[in-house]
Amino acid sequence: MNRLLVGVVLVGLMLVGLALAGIRTCPVFVVTGIPCPGCGMVRAVLALCTFRFAEAWGLHPLVFIAAPVGAVEVLYLAFPKLPDWKYPKGLILGGFGALVVVWAVRLATGSHPDPVDLSAGWLFVAMSWLSG
Repeated sequence: MNRLLVGVVLVGLMLVGLALAGIRTCPVFVVTGIPCPGCGMVRAVLALCTFRFAEAWGLHPLVFIAAPVGAVEVLYLAFPKLPDWKYPKGLILGGFGALVVVWAVRLATGSHPDPVDLSAGWLFVAMSWLSG
């Protein structure tokens, strides 16, 4: 079995377990208190898998694109003899661009499910402790 596939599955299971337990898994949010562009995606995938489409949309609207692409990527890892297909560069850049635009709009409008909380970030706590 492909070691990369095993690693992807194990990391995925760990993220799902942590999300179900209500533990934050985003290192950017934990350190800074600011949600990253991907924050909410694991919870959105869980909602999507249980047919809670409105909740999935609210957690991360790009889940309806990211989940199918991720599933295809896992299939390619599981079955390396599938015909090779490369994503066009424009599609990859467009995906990252969409991620950043959705993130910025959600932060600016206050519609992000994880509100900015600088005081919860380790960085703020460390700076407060150092400044006495």
